[in-house]
Amino acid sequence: MQFLMPWVKSTKFMLFVFDHKNKKITWIDPTSTPEWCKDMPYKKYVRAILDMGIKYMSAMTMRVYDKKWSQNIFMWKAKSADGIVEDKAGAFNHRCLTGYIVLQYMTAWKHVRTTSICVDGQGLRRNFVIDALAFNGNSYRKILSDCVKKCLSRITGKDI
Repeated sequence: MQFLMPWVKSTKFMLFVFDHKNKKITWIDPTSTPEWCKDMPYKKYVRAILDMGIKYMSAMTMRVYDKKWSQNIFMWKAKSADGIVEDKAGAFNHRCLTGYIVLQYMTAWKHVRTTSICVDGQGLRRNFVIDALAFNGNSYRKILSDCVKKCLSRITGKDI
């Protein structure tokens, strides 16, 4: 069983994947590794892993499905995912779209190798607007003009 947990601290977005069967934590981080931790890249994640681990363990002990969950996830194997699209400094306008990259990885988790992750800032914004307008829970969809609805239907392949 795997759980996906997005994590944000300030403007840094990450995705943690908990594999309960294999006792493994994998993280996806679209930001680049800073110079101060090039020798040991895991140093960049120590604080995030500690914060996330404490919150995750307390949530699991409070709301777990079998009421006997008493594992220490700090003893699990941990690694960074390979082949992740990296945010080069300044490429996404002060890292404001790395959260959307994390969302793309969440939706494509089972098919990461076959799904292309959009890294173009303009493309990310366009896709975000299209997804927001085409979302079924968007209460403003009923006031969109017919030509906008047709265009969204053509782009998304859904009936809008």
